[in-house]
Amino acid sequence: MASVIKATIKEQTQMSNMNSFFAELVEAKQAMEALPTVQAELAEARGAYAVTIDSDLQHPPSLIPKLLSAAKDSGCDVVYAKRDERHEDSFYKRWTARWYYRSMRYMTGVPLEESAADFRLMSRFVIDLLNAMPERKIFRLLLPSLGFSSQTISYVASARQAGVSKYTTRHMAGLAFRSSIRFSRQPLRMVTFLGLATSLLAAFWLIYVILSWIIGGTSTGWPSVMAVTLLTSGVVLFSLGIIGEYIGEIYDTIKGRPHFIVRNIYGLQSDDSI
Repeated sequence: MASVIKATIKEQTQMSNMNSFFAELVEAKQAMEALPTVQAELAEARGAYAVTIDSDLQHPPSLIPKLLSAAKDSGCDVVYAKRDERHEDSFYKRWTARWYYRSMRYMTGVPLEESAADFRLMSRFVIDLLNAMPERKIFRLLLPSLGFSSQTISYVASARQAGVSKYTTRHMAGLAFRSSIRFSRQPLRMVTFLGLATSLLAAFWLIYVILSWIIGGTSTGWPSVMAVTLLTSGVVLFSLGIIGEYIGEIYDTIKGRPHFIVRNIYGLQSDDSI
């Protein structure tokens, strides 16, 4: 951790002769993964804007003035930095990244832009709203799901200056699993649909068994056992899916996400009444 922090401080020093937009540097020591670290950083952010950036310097700090200018010129709340090229990554890395973004768009319905991950600028309004939310956050999905006004700026990633990538296949699979659980009920509904499909299969199988028995061409024993097993399995899976929908409602409630976001109020004074 120390070598990465030193690299960031060095880059900040190099920028100080131009325009340094760093107000403070936060080092989180006890986080087990990157996402809680970002939560800790945002909890300590005090400026009008905050930028989340990887400390290995693949995210160029020189792009921060452009992010800030885009936010001020457009008045948007979030400016995403999107990687324009991924030639330095292996084919497997590029393929898993595409798979993650596409599967998350399908599973969650969130308009997640590909290659716009953790390098972003957020306004004070966004920071305060995120800090007020109690859930463990996956920012690359949470921010676009809340519908903040945004801009996107493309960049070419620099060479890694320190450390190695922590996003192994296991970490990518874990992130995809957690993203699906926290932002989608599709896994629960898959269980419901599986239960319905199994029940329909049991019904067709039972019809087949009865017709075979009528014409005298059925075997004794196992067809009826199989029909009962399929029917019971379908009912159990369907029931679990219904229970899962209730659990999903409870989970959505305890996450504490806002039902609506008021950005500005026009035409009313504080002492107006109806």
